[in-house]
Amino acid sequence: MEALVIKGPKLVSLTPQYKHDFTGLLELCDALQFNSTLTSLDISDNLIRPEGMRKLLAPSLRSTTRLVHLDLTRNDLRPLGMIALASAMRELSGLRSLVLADNNIGDPGATALASPLVACTQLLKLDLQSNGISAAGLQVRTHEPELRT
Repeated sequence: MEALVIKGPKLVSLTPQYKHDFTGLLELCDALQFNSTLTSLDISDNLIRPEGMRKLLAPSLRSTTRLVHLDLTRNDLRPLGMIALASAMRELSGLRSLVLADNNIGDPGATALASPLVACTQLLKLDLQSNGISAAGLQVRTHEPELRT
């Protein structure tokens, strides 16, 4: 992977592919802390895992307050990753699309997201497909964006 270089506050969309490169994720997280205009972030298929979400990505996401699209598909986030994401989502009230498909979050992960989703009043799409969420787990949601399970 080439080094990630993001300078200045002008970046609005980013789709990096790190494929298990923790160094690349660290560089991305460092860059996110200094970018105030990012609106779309697709870091699907990177196996960030709960540790990466908790230690690196969630703290950095708090700086991306203009984010409207976040795709974290297939990152093996599990319930602990959702708990970390939930803490960051309180700063992401402008999200319109949140894609969390294929992360093995189960009912505990869905429950962790329920409270922060209330603040996301602009949310139009929430993709939780292939996460092992039961009907009871889906009922903890508090509003009705387009939902793919």
